[in-house]
Amino acid sequence: MVKQRFHRWLPAIVTMGVVGGCTAIVGVDQDYDLDPGFGRGGSTLTGGAGAGPGGAGGSETGGVPTGGAAGTGGGPGTDGGKGGETGGIAGSAGTAGRSGSAGSAGTGGAAGTSGSSGAGGSSGSGVGGASGGGSAGTSGGAAGTGGSAGLSGSAGASGSTGSGGTSGSAGAAGSWGTGGSTSTGGSAGAAGSPVDAGDASADAPPDASSDGAADTTDGSPCGPGTKFCGVCVAVSDPDYGCTGTSCAPCEPHGTATCTSGSCVVTGCDVGYHQVGNVCVVNTPEVCTNGLDDDGDTRPDCLDSDCLGHPSCGGKCRDAVPIGCDTVVTGQNSGAAGSTSRISSYSCSGGIYGGSEYAYRFTGASNQRVYAEIYGLSGNLGLFEIGVPSGAQCVAAASCGASGDAANTSGAEALGFTAQAGQDYYLVVDGPNMPPNVPRNYSLSVQCSTFDGCWPVKPIEPGQNVSATNNTASAAPNVTANKVPIYDCSSVGETGPEAAWIFTPTVSANYRASITGLSADCDLFVLSGADCGGTCLSPVSYSANSNQAPEFVTFAGVANTTYYIVVDGYFGSVCTFTLGLTQL
Repeated sequence: MVKQRFHRWLPAIVTMGVVGGCTAIVGVDQDYDLDPGFGRGGSTLTGGAGAGPGGAGGSETGGVPTGGAAGTGGGPGTDGGKGGETGGIAGSAGTAGRSGSAGSAGTGGAAGTSGSSGAGGSSGSGVGGASGGGSAGTSGGAAGTGGSAGLSGSAGASGSTGSGGTSGSAGAAGSWGTGGSTSTGGSAGAAGSPVDAGDASADAPPDASSDGAADTTDGSPCGPGTKFCGVCVAVSDPDYGCTGTSCAPCEPHGTATCTSGSCVVTGCDVGYHQVGNVCVVNTPEVCTNGLDDDGDTRPDCLDSDCLGHPSCGGKCRDAVPIGCDTVVTGQNSGAAGSTSRISSYSCSGGIYGGSEYAYRFTGASNQRVYAEIYGLSGNLGLFEIGVPSGAQCVAAASCGASGDAANTSGAEALGFTAQAGQDYYLVVDGPNMPPNVPRNYSLSVQCSTFDGCWPVKPIEPGQNVSATNNTASAAPNVTANKVPIYDCSSVGETGPEAAWIFTPTVSANYRASITGLSADCDLFVLSGADCGGTCLSPVSYSANSNQAPEFVTFAGVANTTYYIVVDGYFGSVCTFTLGLTQL
């Protein structure tokens, strides 16, 4: 007989939570703010004074006039609009004296190579200053040899134009007169200043005061946000440091990015590994220093290099990562990667002298995790050891939960709530009876963010277990009204829940039952997602009235996890016998 149902809006309804590089600057015909190694280009330089006055006329003495003095050559002129400096204008010729005695030899020009000999010998050409850091022009030509008597000395030739400016032209020779000396040839143009002759407009303001050495006050010669490291690079380029003038890579042994002026390592070269924010060279693993010396991400006793080290007794080795909602089959406690270093666990009173195999699990914050070993070929236990991320697991100090109810080959289960920043080692271990005999098993790890029932006891086909949903029993698989309603039934289940985990080894039809009920409790089979209100199917429940037995038949798929839940109708608390049969 099916029990009479109350209105479905009774206290059954609750809310369930769910979960570059660039080209180097050369400084030729370009406008740059600063060109290292050269002066500042682009604007004109103010040259020397203008033309010098000519020589005064020679006076006549007793009818024998003296020759006029040589005109003084002009100083350097203003800078050319397109780079070079214009030389001063030549001094005008001295006025010729009247005839007299032979004039003395004319003086050669100041700049240039030596003049050739002759009447009033002419000077050689002066070499002008080179542009852009050129040196001064060479001196004028040497004086010519004296002219013959009665003839005036010819003027020394002017120095030729320097690249930096034009030389002054020579003064004219004095004419006949007594002792009339020739005018002095114009001096060579001053050398160009050491600047980069740019192509600024002719009316650009002079900038001579800032020429010469590199002007670092104007920033990088490469432009804003850059620096010069042989080539132009961005100040944020990690290959040339992050900020300032440093051209050293911020991480010479790996790859990095510059973030807010700081070097952030993103990878290390072969032979190096990252420690903090630095790439360090790999070395052989030291089993006692707490460091990952060889760069395989596992320090000390977690490293396979330390399998037999004496300091690793009681510590599990990192073997295989495992994630949520995962089933692995065909496992063996003595497989490659197993150890025999742990004989006791702080969360269990047993002695485990057999070989152990560890899995590393990392979950999200407040994640419920249910783990089961099933299909065992011999007696094994399951242990959870939680440590800060990357830390060594120590069985005698950090064991949090265990599943070791059966002393035969029965399945074992446990549950824990994961937190961020933690590693959890699931260790499968066995007793030393007989010594070090490996045992086969399969492992299921299921996760939920829903705070529902707690299926931390296993059940297998052929078993009948006496149980209760009474919270006062302190049974680990009993929860206090976490699931008040199920989607396959409108009946209000406001009593406590008792839950079991089941993972079949073969695909078949299975029947779950509860008999010998002391009160009105109902039976549900759930899918292996959340242990909540989601039924395996619309008919995977039984809700008979009063203490009538409950039966649910369902198709079980091999290595797929299910939850079998007994819940109290309208707050009922009961004792019962739970059975599972493969049909």
